[in-house]
Amino acid sequence: MLLAFALRVATLGLQSLDGDEGFTAQIARRSFGDAMSQIPRTESTPPLYYALVWLWTKVFGTSEWGLRSLSALAGVAAVPVVYAIGAALKSPRVGLVAAAFAAVSPLLVWYSQEARAYMLFMLLTSVAFLFLLRGRVWLWALASAAALATHYFAAAVIAPMALWMLWRRVPRARGAIGAVTLAGLALLPLLLYQNEHVTRTWADGLTVKDEVASTSQSFLIGMTWNGLIHRPGVVVLGLLALALAWRARHDRSALLPAGVAAFSLIVPLLASVVGSKYVTPGNELGAWPLIAVALAMGATRLLAGAAIAVMLAITLAGPLDADMQRANWRGLVHRLEPAPRGLITLNGHGDTPVVRYYLRSPGPARPVTEMVVFGRTEPGGATLTTPPLPGMRFVAATRDRRIAYSIFRGPPALVPAEAYARQTGSLHQQPSAPAASRRATSAAATAGGP
Repeated sequence: MLLAFALRVATLGLQSLDGDEGFTAQIARRSFGDAMSQIPRTESTPPLYYALVWLWTKVFGTSEWGLRSLSALAGVAAVPVVYAIGAALKSPRVGLVAAAFAAVSPLLVWYSQEARAYMLFMLLTSVAFLFLLRGRVWLWALASAAALATHYFAAAVIAPMALWMLWRRVPRARGAIGAVTLAGLALLPLLLYQNEHVTRTWADGLTVKDEVASTSQSFLIGMTWNGLIHRPGVVVLGLLALALAWRARHDRSALLPAGVAAFSLIVPLLASVVGSKYVTPGNELGAWPLIAVALAMGATRLLAGAAIAVMLAITLAGPLDADMQRANWRGLVHRLEPAPRGLITLNGHGDTPVVRYYLRSPGPARPVTEMVVFGRTEPGGATLTTPPLPGMRFVAATRDRRIAYSIFRGPPALVPAEAYARQTGSLHQQPSAPAASRRATSAAATAGGP
């Protein structure tokens, strides 16, 4: 737990907030009523995490550290819960190995440092599984309902646990399952509304192969990687995981966690084959602790030590390597702030909140002669040269890791918010002006303060 705490808290404010965390910051800075009313319009998850983070930031503030510290606490708390699951299923030694996996996992450290619902979701589903093992069905129901109120994908972890209780004819299971079902049904109208109104443009280009590759790799080496870590890390940790699984294959104690984890992974994947793409490392995070416990049952000192050492090395490399960190919105905005400029994001819905978070003050609107258009891009992406407004000319383009931006200058112009809707295009393409004028993106920031 001390190691988990150190890995999560020591660098908690090191990285800039990322795009989705900007929405959390918006919610935390509003009145409670306004915060809850924003959730159906910008979020794809239920309200419990946002209500808790709203309360949390009233004590700890809305700095990067304050916003993320609730997730960090959940990440540290998950370690003894994983230990207790392993100890209850098999032995304290298995629990210790699984807890060590959880403490140093690059994926779990990443989500423990993200101001989003994922780590709380993982903690609550793990607590529910622990209560299942201990036969505390009403505590299981309470933890399961809280997990559902945190993330809809908790259903994929809770459903196989409910089926197992019915199959084993656990006393009072039907009433507990009925209560959880009612809690889920109460969230259904919100889910349907969010599915209809909250954009998920990132999912449009995904294939099932992308989902499988991204989630499996991220479970091993985390959300970001560099050339040195990516393939070697996947190969080494993949082989170690296979060796652990092979040694645990005859251990009946591994069947329940492995079965629940498999259900929670396969069902969303099957849904992706016929419908929307929802399989992501965050959405599947509830399966991670159960996989870790099942693999720990096949651990030898050598295998466990090697896996822990490799994961710890990758986790420690994160703060040292810019390529393994989040997009640096903080650095970009602060670098652009000294001079009055108009700032435009290409992904207005996703990136505008985090840009607004880092702007010191919008200031009064006033004429500007320079505008900066920026957005996320992959290395080698094309430079955007289409002017955002008539009369402006392309001056230069540069890149800050995963954010590329183009600078345009022209005669002084007052840039009202509605003018931003004219800016379109992609950093991967150079559309013609007529095509650009037909595709809308939204405003990121301001003229003047900036």
